[in-house]
Amino acid sequence: MAGSLRPVPLRSVFIDATPIALSYVPFGVLFGALGQRAGLSLFEASAMSLLVYSGAAQLVAAQMLAVGAAPYTVVAASAILTIRHVLMGASLSPYTRRLPAWAKLLLSPLMTDESFALAWGRYRREPGAHGFFLGANLYLYATWNLSTVVGYFAGQAAPALLGLGLDLVFPLLFVAILAGMTRSGSELLAAASGIAAAAIGRRWLGAEWAIPAGGVLAAAVGLAAEKALGSQGAGGHPKAVDAPDE
Repeated sequence: MAGSLRPVPLRSVFIDATPIALSYVPFGVLFGALGQRAGLSLFEASAMSLLVYSGAAQLVAAQMLAVGAAPYTVVAASAILTIRHVLMGASLSPYTRRLPAWAKLLLSPLMTDESFALAWGRYRREPGAHGFFLGANLYLYATWNLSTVVGYFAGQAAPALLGLGLDLVFPLLFVAILAGMTRSGSELLAAASGIAAAAIGRRWLGAEWAIPAGGVLAAAVGLAAEKALGSQGAGGHPKAVDAPDE
């Protein structure tokens, strides 16, 4: 079953993805409310969650629409924010390359930062864990979309969620996920480089540029570190990297 999306391990998906799904709720609610305030219809707000499905891009888009930004600037900012998914998809390609095209087309649009992190950790233990990846994607996707609808009807009350300090939920969640993913010196160096670049760049570039820039820098640093460490393998020869069993 290594080349199939089945079976979906429902218990494992529920246990591993529920903490992340719970963190999606306040932000999905917030987006729904901001969409309503920006003049979007319920259909338009729901369609954005169904088709765009990017918390950062959607929240930025809703705020830009609320202040009357031109549509093309909204599209450009949202596209830039999601460029990092190209890097994430490339990271998972050694595990998913033997899947049929239809399976890749099903998995890729539903991948988020958090489901990528879950899948990355699981794939390294179980190279054929495509069912887990699919289940996590669908669980988080459903949570986000249901939260959007709730937020739309909650209206003016939902933006007060930020006053509860919920804007810290995602950064803290990412730190927890990152701690579980990082297993080597090169990964730690890449993570630290990406975080530093995003934090510094946000001050001058804005989040829409700082996030992908941090991702590109992290990838470059991680690759350089892997090569450097590999060249120092036993006997001075590069260490072999085993391809995942498919």
